[in-house]
Amino acid sequence: MTDIKNPQLKIAEAESCHLELNRLYGVTKEKVEIVRIGNSSNDSKQLKTDVKEAQRLLRAMQVKIAHLKSLSKEIPSLNDRKTIEINVLSHEKQMSLLQKKLKEGAEDVGKDIAAEERRSLLLTKDGKLATGNIKIASHEERATRLQDLLARMSQQVDSGEQAMSSLVHSSSVLGQTHAEYDNQKGHIMTGNKLLSKYEQREFTEKILLMATASENVENAKPINMVELVHDLANLLRESKDDEAKRLLTRHPNLIAFKDDSGRSTVHFAAVAGSLPLLQFALLNSPEMANKEDDLGWTPLMIASSAGRLEIVRYLLSLPFVQVAHTNSNKQTSLHYACSKNHVEIAKLLIEADPSCINFPDKFGATALHRAASRGNDIIARALIATGKCSLDRQDSEGNSALHLACDEGRTDVALLLVHRGADIGLNNNEKQTPLQMVKDSELRQKLKLSVTQKK
Repeated sequence: MTDIKNPQLKIAEAESCHLELNRLYGVTKEKVEIVRIGNSSNDSKQLKTDVKEAQRLLRAMQVKIAHLKSLSKEIPSLNDRKTIEINVLSHEKQMSLLQKKLKEGAEDVGKDIAAEERRSLLLTKDGKLATGNIKIASHEERATRLQDLLARMSQQVDSGEQAMSSLVHSSSVLGQTHAEYDNQKGHIMTGNKLLSKYEQREFTEKILLMATASENVENAKPINMVELVHDLANLLRESKDDEAKRLLTRHPNLIAFKDDSGRSTVHFAAVAGSLPLLQFALLNSPEMANKEDDLGWTPLMIASSAGRLEIVRYLLSLPFVQVAHTNSNKQTSLHYACSKNHVEIAKLLIEADPSCINFPDKFGATALHRAASRGNDIIARALIATGKCSLDRQDSEGNSALHLACDEGRTDVALLLVHRGADIGLNNNEKQTPLQMVKDSELRQKLKLSVTQKK
């Protein structure tokens, strides 16, 4: 075992780091969303500023994740170490998704800005878009307007190229995505070439007329679904179910709309414990009961982890709900119910589908491993009572449930497992038996006595 003088301090530091990463994720997600939906000024310089800030936040996440990963290696408790490792994987997944969304958002908004900048070149003095044939009263007016056009085109090209150069060359966090900006940069270079080729006034007028004919300006303002889904999530967090239902009634498309984590109404209702809203959402779309977010979490999994008993009970009453579904960490709803000590939920899940009892997660841990490490002998008894539970199944470090119970000092679970036949002489990857992992002399004596009595 790792020799750490103050393990609790390390655990506290890891928890603090985990919470800070959650905060950073929220802030970074908001900044990435700003990039994705554009800004009110619709300015390439502002886009560059927003992207740089998002990159800075992503780098901060990267540093914190690396620190959390290093802390996990210094934690002596197997259960705490695995919890931290799972958190690391979750944060890495979140960061990867944000990086992807930032790349896509910067590209899409960049195209919109480029189109808007081209359109702005065609505005008349009163701010209206010129259409049809342009009639210019005199040579003086013609010269004045074309000089103004050239100046504005040159300014737009310079501004666009500077912004694009900064975006392209500061893309290390985005994985050096030069190719993804080629389309936007191509618009800028085309404008530059046109300026060089059609420097004479009569040809510049042709550019004006052709560009005017190609633009299609939309005045209708679309509904911002991103803002609406945030409003919905906030209403549910504040237990304002009636207001949330009215919002969904006004905007029925919002039910299936996903936020940037892949979560929709059914996920929000599950975590908030809002049974009426969940039933409302599933009324016309029952297949959404198994809807996964970007990390593979279903409403049942979320409710099981959050301890929402009534939500779990309702979802299990639906004939098509997948109890044995696994997320990106290969964990089931039962894993989370056991990890969070939600006894009644664990019992419901075991009864609904006993086949998932021995499912190993990404670290090889089963539901019994989770119950044992948390010291929940009631859940452990329920698992063993099915007759399907593998007592000596080993995780990726070679530890059985008994190893974990002994290491964590979970007396009741350790004695239960030995009494039910768990192998007290089983070696893990470090050639340690469960008995060798016991730190408390009283527990060691009880285990030895239990083994003797069995003989």
